[in-house]
Amino acid sequence: MALTGKTTSKYVTVTYNSQAVTCSIDNITGLGISYQEVDVTTLCKAIAENVNGVGTVAISVSGPLDNTASTGGHTVFAAANGVQTGYALVVVFGIRAAPSGGEPTFTVSLAMTTSYVVSAGGGNVTYSATLKPAVGSTAVWS
Repeated sequence: MALTGKTTSKYVTVTYNSQAVTCSIDNITGLGISYQEVDVTTLCKAIAENVNGVGTVAISVSGPLDNTASTGGHTVFAAANGVQTGYALVVVFGIRAAPSGGEPTFTVSLAMTTSYVVSAGGGNVTYSATLKPAVGSTAVWS
């Protein structure tokens, strides 16, 4: 029987480019799909009719600077900086337990196109990365 109800962040798993990066992420935002509202002005309406239904996604991740081979946030996200072909980002939300199948999942092929920043302050060194969908990619909740 599948668990139902509320969950906490400790049951969320994150993979990017087939690398498990859950332990290197403190914060992830933008796991959603936004759709443009149709403007009724003549030019905007004509353009919107051609792209209506295509959602946009902008995801930001951040965490402690970790250069562990294949799983550290810095290792995985810095290597993807500027890549245009896209890597799969999969976020699975385990419900009241570690994910085991059938949980809500957000999947999108992302290319890091906007930024990768390392900063130091207060004794901590952190990274942040902003990811945008690869050309032709569509985000999916399942």
